[in-house]
Amino acid sequence: MGVSTDTVFGWSVAAQRLRTYLDKNNTPLRGWLGPSKSLVPVPRSGRLQPGGLWVPKLLADALCDVGLGGEVLTCLQRTVAVPRSSAARPGERTSPQKHYQTLAVDDIGLHCPKEIVLIDDVVTRGSTFLGAASRLHDACPDATVTAFAVIRTMGYFLPFKKALDPCVGTICMDSFGNLRRDP
Repeated sequence: MGVSTDTVFGWSVAAQRLRTYLDKNNTPLRGWLGPSKSLVPVPRSGRLQPGGLWVPKLLADALCDVGLGGEVLTCLQRTVAVPRSSAARPGERTSPQKHYQTLAVDDIGLHCPKEIVLIDDVVTRGSTFLGAASRLHDACPDATVTAFAVIRTMGYFLPFKKALDPCVGTICMDSFGNLRRDP
């Protein structure tokens, strides 16, 4: 089972629209993406099957195609499956520590980029991003690691306001070990 051309086309259109938006607007996202950035797609919760759909990889490829990335590095791999965040009940999501433990960096070799952007389709609490960023930072300690998601949500708690609402925020652990994302 391969990836449909409609899926690839959809991400290409989304990437081009983002490029147009960034070119026309003074947004905090300007500078977060660009030809100097190495885009690293976030792995799925399970191991990727040959020919399987990997949305963050399609998105990263589309972003590179329109100049919002310099290269796509598929160096971050899931070594042990974790429960899907979208299927987890409140309080049962995989922790950043568990994501960190179940991810590995390979195929970087001597090429540790200076600017890495993790790419995902959706960010909720940011647990996957935090675990993945920590794992990449261990492999490339001199790199700056940031993250980009097309959609941000906090589950069903906040009302939908508008389709295009770009922002820059932070994801971190507080002193009690609780995950915090702002906004």
